Amino acid sequence: MATFVSVLARLIGILLIAALLYFSFKPEPQFIKEKILPIWLAEFGDQYPDFRTFVPYFLCSFLLPFLSANNRNDFPKKTVAWGAALLVAFLSISELIQWAMPKRVFSVMDLFWGGLGIVAGGVAAILIHLIISRPRESI
Repeated sequence: MATFVSVLARLIGILLIAALLYFSFKPEPQFIKEKILPIWLAEFGDQYPDFRTFVPYFLCSFLLPFLSANNRNDFPKKTVAWGAALLVAFLSISELIQWAMPKRVFSVMDLFWGGLGIVAGGVAAILIHLIISRPRESI
């Protein structure tokens, strides 16, 4: 049975993947024209395009260990490995598709920043897991 954390992580993950799909393949790369984003976020995303690639991949990668309903002491290595591989594949394929889209460009820096986000999110998740699963000392 899935725990509350794994169900919540799955719901957030679905929303993140939907956002990645939408923003990766929309015809115009600018965020400012988007009505669904707050103006401050759209302006920030347009001002720092590398960071806007880093953040969603970081968040997706960070969620990977929490998708599993395993005992909290068992780190879901396979879930994280497969999830990270799928994120790298999606990142690569989306950049290749953008190459063929008018008004969009293939960017090696997007690959770098997305990959860095995947690695950083995975490392952050591992550190959080180590903190949560360490034995508690009784007082």
